Amino acid sequence: MRELHTDFVGLHTIWPGADGRPAARSYLDSAATTLAMGHALERRDRLLRHYGSPHTALNAASALCVEALKLAQATVLRFFGFPPDDYHCIFLGSGATGALNRAAAMLARLHRDRRGVALSMMEHHSNDLPHRAACESVCHVPLAANGALDLAALERALSGGRVGYVAITACSNVTGALTPLGDVADLVHRHGAHLLVDGSQIAVHRRLDAPGALDAFVFCGHKAYAPGTPGVLIMRKSLHDAAGPVELGGGMVRRVSEHAFEFAADPADRAHAGTPDVLGAFQIAMVLDRLDEHGFDRVIAHEQALTHRLLDQLRSMAGEVVLYGDPDPRQRVGVVSFNVRGLDHPVVAWALSSCFNITVRNGCFCAQPYVRELLGVGQDLDAVDAVDDASLLGLVRASIGVYTSAQDIDGLTQALRDIAARPDHYRRWFRSSEAHGRDRGREIARRQLDALCRLG
Repeated sequence: MRELHTDFVGLHTIWPGADGRPAARSYLDSAATTLAMGHALERRDRLLRHYGSPHTALNAASALCVEALKLAQATVLRFFGFPPDDYHCIFLGSGATGALNRAAAMLARLHRDRRGVALSMMEHHSNDLPHRAACESVCHVPLAANGALDLAALERALSGGRVGYVAITACSNVTGALTPLGDVADLVHRHGAHLLVDGSQIAVHRRLDAPGALDAFVFCGHKAYAPGTPGVLIMRKSLHDAAGPVELGGGMVRRVSEHAFEFAADPADRAHAGTPDVLGAFQIAMVLDRLDEHGFDRVIAHEQALTHRLLDQLRSMAGEVVLYGDPDPRQRVGVVSFNVRGLDHPVVAWALSSCFNITVRNGCFCAQPYVRELLGVGQDLDAVDAVDDASLLGLVRASIGVYTSAQDIDGLTQALRDIAARPDHYRRWFRSSEAHGRDRGREIARRQLDALCRLG
């Protein structure tokens, strides 16, 4: 079997740099989306040869896909530690966003007398905006001094008795800060509320704390080494079944007439309103199965060691780099955000990508309230954005996956040292390329896409 750390599609893809010379990239953007695990992709392709719609068991292809979906559901529940007798596993087409929107609608329906929701300030927009739409009131719980969740503040938010459920990330996509889910679950349930956890950033990086204490858990395949696959909603059967379907379609009904319809007798059959993405679900399951086979504790140790290495190196550059979040690598996953002093984040991200072939992310990472909090610029959009260029509000983020190497970390910090030492050089280069840079990037992308379409 191939070595896990190198079994990823596009790990060393060749890209042309700003000087026109091609070079292999170093991929440090796993918090945005991960690369595809070859092992899982190959098994998905094997299933594709026998694919059929799963809504019947009367032909062999359909029966195979029914079993593949059941296998995927069982594998997901087992990997995260959710008892299969107590939880549904549902695959939804638009990533974690679709799963969070469904969970918000269902939990709000269950709490018609408690129409409030509590969120942390560090939530991704996908675990914030759906709850604003579903609930009458939203409380954003402030954070502790280290940028992590303030449990005392959460208890104050719950004490009024108006919060029906709490939606919180298992770890931040900005700083990697871990949430003590067991403590949060105890607190939430003590106040008679339910707990929904966005696990997109933790799913394949750390073990889940107290899974049996969570009421609902969401993650997405594209951040779990299976890009292009669905989101996943794991929810207590008692809550899911009591809430009833929030989406309707062909696969969830038993009888339909012109004037009426009846849902399928088994609540599990009501979970997927249309044809489920069996291939994507199966690919996710094969990723999790391979991580288990390799030894998930080994994966965690590998990423923690690299996170420690990156934080140590960035701390040694305190005069040139501003680091955000708790510096203790034990309190975070491998998501590290920073800024280079004296340079706007687009300049740094462009230089890393175009001059060093290092793929990172910059901006607010769909977590603008949290980034505003970290930068100390306030939450008043008009007051802040009238003064500052909104596009310059943000950070640079490097994030680690199982395929990340020590060479990737060292290459990043070496590049940052050069950028910090020659800020005017990179600022001028960025500005000179800014006018035509987007057009040039699009032209390169169009040429590459055209070549891909003509393969074979």
